[in-house]
Order: sequence, then structure tokens, then C-alpha cells
Amino acid sequence: MKRIIKLRAEVLRDCLWILTDEGTFEEPEYPYENAGLYLSDDLKEELENWRNWYEKGFDYEYPPDSIEFSEEEQQAFESKGIEIWKKLKKELDGEFEVQYKSMLNNKVYTEIEDYLKDFP
Repeated sequence: MKRIIKLRAEVLRDCLWILTDEGTFEEPEYPYENAGLYLSDDLKEELENWRNWYEKGFDYEYPPDSIEFSEEEQQAFESKGIEIWKKLKKELDGEFEVQYKSMLNNKVYTEIEDYLKDFP
């Protein structure tokens, strides 16, 4: 049975989450290889950049003052997330079921085709 990993953006957290035996999602150990995630250095860098992009408007001292993404930036961020999702699926093929949590509709997808039905 494949293990399940979810790609989702969250402030002050990793963007990869692994389903545990207890049925909850937790951040993987560092380095990723400790959790069985053998990713290319390029993909690890993309994940880090994507996480940093998500956090760029976050006000660490007073979170209510955080700046939200514009609609255009939400679309660009989502597009990058989909690109990363596809790469994760390719690199982890056979080992993990890779899910994606959309920022645009807060829905979790397992298959890209299902995502495309909601966002043609």
C-alpha cells in the first residue's frame, strides 16, 4: 500500500505532510530522506521557495496585520503549486500517493484530472 503525502501551503510549517499510521498528517523529519522522501535537490529548492513565497506577507510580530495575496498572485501561487505537485508525483511515483490542497478552493485533490475538472 502506498503511503500518502500532501502538498499544502501553511504559514510557519513545511509544505509537505505525511499521513501517519494513526491517520493524521504530520510534517516529515529533516532531512526528507529520513521519512523516505528521496527528492531531487531542484525539487527541494522549489518546495522551499514556494513555502517562502506563501509566508512573504505574513507579519510574525502581529499576524492580523499580515498582507493577503492579490487575486493575480493567488493564481500564480496556485499554478506553481500544481507544477510542484506534478513533479512530486513523478519523483515519488510508485512509493507515495501525492495529494494537493488547493489554495483557491481549499479542496484536496489526489488526481490532476480531478483538479482540472474544477479549474478548466
